[in-house]
Amino acid sequence: MLIILAIFSIFFGYITKDIFIGLGSGFFADNSLFIHPMHEIMLDTEFAVPTFFKLLPLMFTISLSYNIFGFFNQRFLIELFYNKYITGLILKLGGQTTKVIDKGSVELLGPYGLEKGLITLSRNIASLDTGVITSYALYILIGFIFYMFIPYLAMFDNSLLILILLFLFTI
Repeated sequence: MLIILAIFSIFFGYITKDIFIGLGSGFFADNSLFIHPMHEIMLDTEFAVPTFFKLLPLMFTISLSYNIFGFFNQRFLIELFYNKYITGLILKLGGQTTKVIDKGSVELLGPYGLEKGLITLSRNIASLDTGVITSYALYILIGFIFYMFIPYLAMFDNSLLILILLFLFTI
């Protein structure tokens, strides 16, 4: 959007440059307004001032600006110590905190946490393997009862179903 505005400003500036009236403009020179030659005041202000006086602000600026910048840049080195010790310490502390919290939460909720959870679940399920037929029959019976009981739990209270599922996964 700014590029379009810049193009239009250059275009209309070129088209309407003669409208701007001032010293050195040729607005009155092309007979847009008639000025009798007896009443015309010709000021050559561009050429009236010697070149030395025109360049004096430039020389003054070059010689003084570096010293002013050096003085105000670090403000008596207070900002240097502030940036080096206080801000650096806060950024390091914040970076470590963010790394621990974000990386920890992303890893625990992401693939690393999923892997750890599945390994724990598989170890818990493997610990149920005792080799005794009666314990297998008990597991089948508990699974069947739970399978038949799920529709009734979902019909009355979903939070109880979630609680039972979480309990089963944490065994």
